[in-house]
Amino acid sequence: MRLLKLMIKILLACLVPVVLVFLGLRVLLTSGFLSVEYRMPGFPRDQYGFSQSDRLEYSNIALNYLLNDADINFLANQHFTDGTPLFNSRELSHMVDVKNVVKPSLTIGYLACGLFVLIGIVLYLSKSIPLLIKGIRLGAWVLLGLIASIGIFLQLFTAYSFKVKAGFFLIQIH
Repeated sequence: MRLLKLMIKILLACLVPVVLVFLGLRVLLTSGFLSVEYRMPGFPRDQYGFSQSDRLEYSNIALNYLLNDADINFLANQHFTDGTPLFNSRELSHMVDVKNVVKPSLTIGYLACGLFVLIGIVLYLSKSIPLLIKGIRLGAWVLLGLIASIGIFLQLFTAYSFKVKAGFFLIQIH
């Protein structure tokens, strides 16, 4: 029984970061987020002259592609009012790459959420709420540790990258 509780706590600790990151990603992949983001004060003007309503319309088309099961022809068949394709070949290729990351991420996220909810229900019904709380708390600590580790890595990477570039620059001067 003790081993089972430990395994459940570890499983919850692994699921919490995945679920939280997934929920954040899922919020970003909504038309509501796009609408809020494009209306933020200080949001840069479009360098190609698109209006805010144009940007929202076109970004929602791209978002729909990322969330549906259609192939790249969904975007390739989108055109401006003058008949010009909405996406060029480089952009279409990029959107295929993005979809190849987004779709599996969403699948993993939905599965993780489902498993998390299922475990939560089982623990609730078996009156093991303290185990659920401990697992969630441990998962929160795991997520904080991951965030801190990524932050430290990025700081070290940036510092190292700067030193390499500065050293290269000094070599070029001599």
